[in-house]
Amino acid sequence: MKLELTIGKYNSIDKNAKVSFEFDKSIIGICDKDTFDVSAKVLENLVLQIVSSLGANEAKIYLFENMVSHSFAQIKNLFAMTENSVGKLLPTASEMNKFLENESVELTRRYSLLASAGVRSIEEYNQKSKVKLSYRFYLISGLVSLAMQNTQMMFILRGLFQTGANAGMFLIINHDLTTTRKLDLSEQNMGKFYEFLTDIGKEMMGFNFLADVIPFNNHPSYQKFILEYGYKPVFDDSFPSSLTSTIMEQIQEVQAINPLQDFIKVKIGTAGAKEAYFAMGDATFTLHAMISGATRSGKTSFVQNILLHICEKYSPEDISVLILDFGSVTFHPYSDIAHIAYVFDEPTNNTKAVNVFEYIHYEINRRKELYTVAGKKHKETIESLAEYKHYEHKTLPRLLILIDEFGTLMANRDVSRVATPIINIIAREGAKYGMHLCLINQSFASIEMPVDVKVNTAMRIALRANTPRDSYATLDNSNEAAYHIQNFQAVLNNDAGRSHANLIVSLDDAKDTIKERRREIKERFPKETLSDVDHFLQNKANSVEKHSVPISSDTKSPDWMR
Repeated sequence: MKLELTIGKYNSIDKNAKVSFEFDKSIIGICDKDTFDVSAKVLENLVLQIVSSLGANEAKIYLFENMVSHSFAQIKNLFAMTENSVGKLLPTASEMNKFLENESVELTRRYSLLASAGVRSIEEYNQKSKVKLSYRFYLISGLVSLAMQNTQMMFILRGLFQTGANAGMFLIINHDLTTTRKLDLSEQNMGKFYEFLTDIGKEMMGFNFLADVIPFNNHPSYQKFILEYGYKPVFDDSFPSSLTSTIMEQIQEVQAINPLQDFIKVKIGTAGAKEAYFAMGDATFTLHAMISGATRSGKTSFVQNILLHICEKYSPEDISVLILDFGSVTFHPYSDIAHIAYVFDEPTNNTKAVNVFEYIHYEINRRKELYTVAGKKHKETIESLAEYKHYEHKTLPRLLILIDEFGTLMANRDVSRVATPIINIIAREGAKYGMHLCLINQSFASIEMPVDVKVNTAMRIALRANTPRDSYATLDNSNEAAYHIQNFQAVLNNDAGRSHANLIVSLDDAKDTIKERRREIKERFPKETLSDVDHFLQNKANSVEKHSVPISSDTKSPDWMR
């Protein structure tokens, strides 16, 4: 694959100056304080041209600046317009370092995928695979601040530089000599840094903005054209500045063809000047959630605010909520709202708890059977709730299974031996049938988690954590962000807890409005009939005998499941 990228115009002829990008090198710009803005603009537009050529949904941009600036405005604007769907600004050196550490693991994973597919490059892999790998561009302005903060970072950056291109991972470095000298590093550290920079710079596609924007390590034909014939490219104000519009149009076209939507999207607070949302569905690709928070962190009112928003925004035909409260009686007042299928709030009643999980097991199989019957009827394979509704023209609400004090459930062996295999099934394939988990606990650190839960739960929300270990348990094993936030803040993360996806949210203050909002919802959506869960529990023996299907051969499972 080869692209022709515009870098400016030639000084003596009215033609665009272009370079060839063949997806085999990272890119570097060398500048000083007088040429910094030019360098940043050219590199920014190179990245945007590449992303535009690839297609907005096939590339991600990650930007780090060692100080706040007005540079890279197009990319920052693109992040804002797409709610970070095409990349993210990493605001601090520590965050960027953690992110790049995760990316070095991603690089290893990608090479394993290439080897398994029997190919040598991301281009070949994406041609063969249904699930494509995105191209990733790490735009770094302030390389020395990353390399000097973490002694391992030069090793990680060298690995990305040397082997990243084949896996679709590229460094784009804007190196400012003036700022680097001002850091007043020791002679030894400066020597190590420039030895590293010289090693990688020899092979990078680059631009020396201290001269007349002379490219180096480009295709020989371009070097000859520029150096031997004297047509030197120069930067001017007419350089393209509308690439973000092109990329936004591409995103909108894809959405028009395949409009991915979230079935839940409710506001929970603000992140800076932007609103933040609890969202589940195809747009965010988050299908289950984990929520943690220490005592007095605001977790209880936060969860109730989500629940109230769901009831206010969606109809009971769209979303039904089954609540299992193994702690207090927080959710009992919600039991007579039409959206609420059932509220279990008797944590010491093992028999009733098991019966509720038997209902969930029954509902899994009932929905499977509905899909099978509808598929035979329409001679189609039905694999999603949307397809079922499309062919059958029938309502079938999403079922959100909210389990509060999840640790208490898992510690109760009489209940957890029944619940665990069912929870694993929902985590693995429940979303296919419109069944989703929302697990809540003060901390997940000491819980024996069902094996499939964290693997399949992209949304992790961590309110204030008492210890770094508590933060790791909800997010991932290197992400301690929840340990550093305040009460009534949360780390919202939709990428399985990886630190690069952290969004620090100031939560809406909903505590004083909960009772009034709940009253209004009850008036608008009163529960006038018994739910399916109520009917099942009242007629448990007949229902289980008629509908129960074996779902586990584990000898540790209860008799009714074998």
